Amino acid sequence: GSSRKIAEALGVDQSTIVRKLQKYQLNRDGES
Repeated sequence: GSSRKIAEALGVDQSTIVRKLQKYQLNRDGES
């Protein structure tokens, strides 16, 4: 998936990316 490409580009774990994306999603929902 795209999250794995991002993980490879940033040199971090895929699970870390997924957690960040979920966190950003929650933050966006909270703002709107």
